Amino acid sequence: MADISNLTKSSNSSNTIHDPMTFFLFPALVICFIGIPGTLKTIHFYRRQSKTSAGGTPILLMALAVYDTLALVTSIPYICLAINMLFVDSHEGAQMFFCHYYIPNYLVRFPKYCSNFLLMIIAMSRLYSVLRPLTWKKVFTRNLAFGCTGAVTIVIPFSLLPLAFEFSCAEINNNTVAYKQLSDFGKNRGLFKTIYIFNMIMYYFVPLFTVLVCNIALIIFLFHRMYNPMNTVPLTSSQARELKMTKLVLVFTCIFVVCVSPLGIFYPLRGLGNSPIPQPVYRAIMPMATLLESINYSVNSLVYYIGSARFRADVKQIICCKKSRVSPER
Repeated sequence: MADISNLTKSSNSSNTIHDPMTFFLFPALVICFIGIPGTLKTIHFYRRQSKTSAGGTPILLMALAVYDTLALVTSIPYICLAINMLFVDSHEGAQMFFCHYYIPNYLVRFPKYCSNFLLMIIAMSRLYSVLRPLTWKKVFTRNLAFGCTGAVTIVIPFSLLPLAFEFSCAEINNNTVAYKQLSDFGKNRGLFKTIYIFNMIMYYFVPLFTVLVCNIALIIFLFHRMYNPMNTVPLTSSQARELKMTKLVLVFTCIFVVCVSPLGIFYPLRGLGNSPIPQPVYRAIMPMATLLESINYSVNSLVYYIGSARFRADVKQIICCKKSRVSPER
């Protein structure tokens, strides 16, 4: 989700509280509610597949769906907070309301960063699967998938902790707020700015760049296979199924690139001392970025439904209350 602190500061620094761009937050909130059931179904689907598959892709896709679900659930109160800023008329009231939620606003980035990083790992595994189809399952094993998921889950919270405790409220009395920001004080300023820029580059720019490179390579490979069928080695049935999965991953990684690019570009720039981006541009981009991010974390289940016959049959089985089992993909 876009940084709510920026929305708050922009609304406090302007006499116009009702900025038209902030109304993009309303569809973002609706998309979060709509996307949660789909991500829960995706978790259930790939949890069953992970029990029968020798490779690590179902485990990574299940973990991705878990963090997408958490990202949508935790985004709801903070989008509501940002919407509330539309109707706060006093500078003190906005500060008081914002003060309560500043620390969780940084902590809520945890599932989103995990999702971004796992998607990068999935894109790399898919690229390796088409370049080395005979050996990729020996490399991207279940153990490696569990290891990557565990490492992401452990490392990212520690990198976020300094930002979570950067800002603290001293008192809230009679609608007056006494607060301090540690990065405003002497030697701490450079440290917190460095940590902020590192997080933005590591969890937005690096995944974006890596996924973009992997997607370009995959598209080149698929076009080469399409237009030069005589020069390609025929695929086994297992490799053909993996190629279908690769095409699905290619679709939602392209959606990721489109939806997260604004944040991947503007978040690092925002951490610079003399940002080249004017404040009105930030005010226009952040609500739109929140909407795009909500789409990114909720759309994967729709991609699976359109592109995977077994996922589609599994959903129809639940809707129609049929008891016939759907054989899991291997």
